[in-house]
Amino acid sequence: TLVIYWKIQLCLKIGGVIYLADAQTGCPLAVLDSVEISRVRTGAATAVAAQHLARPDSRIMTVVGTGTQARTQIEALSHVLPIERVRLVGRDLSRTTERAKAFEASLHLNVEPCASVSDALKGSDILVTCTPARGPMVSLDDIHPGLFIAAVGADSPGKQELDAALTAHCTAVADVHHQCIHVGELQHPIAAGLMTAEQVHAELGAVLAESGPAAMAQQAIYEQMVFPTRFVWAHGGKQVQPTRIATFVGFLHAGFIHHPRSAQFVAPSDPPLPGPGSDIPLSPDPPRRLA
Repeated sequence: TLVIYWKIQLCLKIGGVIYLADAQTGCPLAVLDSVEISRVRTGAATAVAAQHLARPDSRIMTVVGTGTQARTQIEALSHVLPIERVRLVGRDLSRTTERAKAFEASLHLNVEPCASVSDALKGSDILVTCTPARGPMVSLDDIHPGLFIAAVGADSPGKQELDAALTAHCTAVADVHHQCIHVGELQHPIAAGLMTAEQVHAELGAVLAESGPAAMAQQAIYEQMVFPTRFVWAHGGKQVQPTRIATFVGFLHAGFIHHPRSAQFVAPSDPPLPGPGSDIPLSPDPPRRLA
């Protein structure tokens, strides 16, 4: 057992479980793989941002990074945008070529390996960076107006994928403002004095929830370069979203939630579902419109 655990530790950069228990009795409802939930959740969050902030006719996507999250991002965005071509950039061109072939076969998309970020971004509509880099890989000279950028990799202090001048030049949309300015890509231009925390355009929730002003903001974002920071739920004690996901999945497998692919249903005597009107809120704080 120790040998197996040691080998797993060598293979996994992150690990963990989500344990869901009944709030009244303490009885276990589910033990879930938090790595898999985090993987899917990160891709889904980018897809929501892209669906509302990117150009609806976006067809060419550049991805910097060749790991599991790169595949997840391609798969997620292809569900909400008419993606036809993907350009993949990695540190090692031979490995990038291998990964491109694997992604192409599994996702049924045209995936092309590229040697440089600047070459890959020519004519691209979408840029996703999903690496553990601690230094900029994309500069202001590499991008063009109208490009949607999702910086996924910077999730802790010191991590960086975009040049600070590039980030400051973009219209920034964050998931949770106070986390993104401390642990996300926004930490670098703010530390360099190139922008302030108050210059973040909005939290994504506010963009989704607002009506008239949101439409105006979205039009402005389409005309500029967009930078939504990574959705870093776990930092700063923000554990509500993983809890909500775990509760949903746990209730689904326990038979409390009807699913289109199952014969299960919600009975009148079943416990309340997480969300509005229950003890499990969607978010502890309302989304903020910052500018």
